[in-house]
Amino acid sequence: MTVGYVIEKITKYIREDGFIVFSLLVFLGLAGFLTMRLWFLQICDDSEIVITQNRGQTNERKIVLRGEDKKSYLRNSSRRSIPVAARRGRILDRNGREIAYSIPSDSEASQWHRIYTYTKSAPLIGFVKRDFYQSGLSGIEHAFDSYLAGEAGYTELRRDGRGALLPKLGKSRQKVREGSDVHLTIDLDIQKIVDDVLEETVRESRAKGGMAIVMDPYTGEIFAMSSFPTFDPVRRNTIEKNRAVSVNYEPGSIFKTITFAAALNEGLITPDMLVDCQNGRFEIAGERPIVDVIRLGVVPYSDAYKFSSNIASLKIVTEKLGNQMFFNYCRRFGIGERTTIGLAEEERGILNPLHSWRPRDAMSMGFGNAVSVTLLQMAVMTSTIANGGLVMRPQIYRKITDRRGRIVTDSNGNPQRSEKLIKRRAISEETARTMRDLMSDVVNEQGTGRLAAVDGLNIGGKTGTSRKVEGGRYLDGKYWASFTAISPIDKPALVVCVTIDEPRQGLFGGVVAGTATAKILKNIVASPKISIGKEINLFIDTAANLPAVEPQRRVYPNFVKLDLKTARRICSEMKIDCDFIGSENVIISQIPRAGSEITGAARITLRTDTVEDEITMPNLVGANIADAIYMLRQRGITPTFIEDGIGKVRRQHPTVGTVVRENQPCSLFVERGIF
Repeated sequence: MTVGYVIEKITKYIREDGFIVFSLLVFLGLAGFLTMRLWFLQICDDSEIVITQNRGQTNERKIVLRGEDKKSYLRNSSRRSIPVAARRGRILDRNGREIAYSIPSDSEASQWHRIYTYTKSAPLIGFVKRDFYQSGLSGIEHAFDSYLAGEAGYTELRRDGRGALLPKLGKSRQKVREGSDVHLTIDLDIQKIVDDVLEETVRESRAKGGMAIVMDPYTGEIFAMSSFPTFDPVRRNTIEKNRAVSVNYEPGSIFKTITFAAALNEGLITPDMLVDCQNGRFEIAGERPIVDVIRLGVVPYSDAYKFSSNIASLKIVTEKLGNQMFFNYCRRFGIGERTTIGLAEEERGILNPLHSWRPRDAMSMGFGNAVSVTLLQMAVMTSTIANGGLVMRPQIYRKITDRRGRIVTDSNGNPQRSEKLIKRRAISEETARTMRDLMSDVVNEQGTGRLAAVDGLNIGGKTGTSRKVEGGRYLDGKYWASFTAISPIDKPALVVCVTIDEPRQGLFGGVVAGTATAKILKNIVASPKISIGKEINLFIDTAANLPAVEPQRRVYPNFVKLDLKTARRICSEMKIDCDFIGSENVIISQIPRAGSEITGAARITLRTDTVEDEITMPNLVGANIADAIYMLRQRGITPTFIEDGIGKVRRQHPTVGTVVRENQPCSLFVERGIF
């Protein structure tokens, strides 16, 4: 076969099938070109592509992509994933009322807007980030973010030849998982009372700020945790921290509760044992002396606590306990460690290692200097005294549920429900009872906490005033003013702790913080909306009911402000021999004090006096609510609070026969109606 023959055959084939041959050649040429181009773009790392971005009519930006950046761009240019935000879970109080929730910010509910129904609690509740995912940045929002946040989803789309987005074939979306709801131990009604009183106290005392906690001493549940100043969690012009857990401060004399409890628990002192307070001045060679505001001589330890003697406290540490034992008791009460409440902002306080203590440090720590705490630690300490000596883990949440109300579980399958947890025993029940008696004396007519007294409530407490520290030195004229309270002291239901930062009016803990504590307790107990504490009778309805508070103990009831006839009747019913000093009609004082245990023959001395324009409470129990109000108004008494309900009065405060003073609160508790 010659070359000419081959050329002749090809020429003939082209003449007969020229179009087919031409098309085949064009196709092969294009295929080869595209193959080389794709190889160059996708495989060859040395190649590059240039993307032009229009930034206005006259401004263009060119981006050069190479290597992996180039490959990623080419892979993803034909598809797009559109994220869909998850609805963040709600934050609710213990009664199911919403404090924070989310609403859609667009018609397709692909993004959400966070709503806060009560903004004064922002330091506790916290706030979220202003972005697609709304991550929690502080407070409850941050602490429970893993449950509140949920899980975002997405819809995956692809581009057609014209660039339009179409659903991708196969699995095209990831389902959104909504956030869980967090149910707090907070009672919103109590929280509002505490927030309002704290703000009022800070403003009236012209203070820098303040913090307060209301707690159940038996379960560790926090009913209110307040911090002032506060802020708007949405606008966030300023952001304030939760002072109750994040501020370390020297507690001052409220720390003496630990000092006295430790010595009592070890049997080293008794309330009646005498101590020389050296007329309020303790000299230290080469250093400034330690002084007391109230100068005492040789007095019982009970008076040293009541009048808040620094010198008695330092002598307990140096002469009775010793450094090692005192340090051990501080650790038992939780000083220097976090309470494990679960809030990220919580500080541990400062309890220096024992080997670093100087002689003056041990003395100062006895009355609350040279040691730093958080207010939450002081609330836990006070609860330990209230509940009989047990250190409880504080609780800020009760449970975490999904949208159907079912309790969710963690990664290990554990249900997210908070339960009462006893961490350890710090002191014996007897020691705790003795400390409550000492705290009761603080809130009487002579004690440093007398301004915390509330008519009708049996309150015990401890005052504390300490100078602020900055840069390792004490500041002149700048103080922390504190008060810790238990009510009622004979069978505790509530612990209230208040600390005011740099008050310029009032200064002392018993004045500014004690007054705030009284307002908080008074408003909680008198409010018909709040049921906490009512079931164990915060009010002392009748003195005759006191022995039933603790079945194994008989105690002297509170006769103060009762009329003579009622006091005689109660003494007769309880088989108590009574002596009267004075010939008037109203009891003004008693010995032994209310709540003291009756041992052996029961005998009491009651002092009487007159009360100008005295008005006594009638017996309203069993009366129709309308008739009861009429009977009060006939006597010039206006009810301050009336519990919701219909029917008859089931309980009253003050009780029958009690002398009522002008503007004294009067509450009626009514049977619940049946509808």
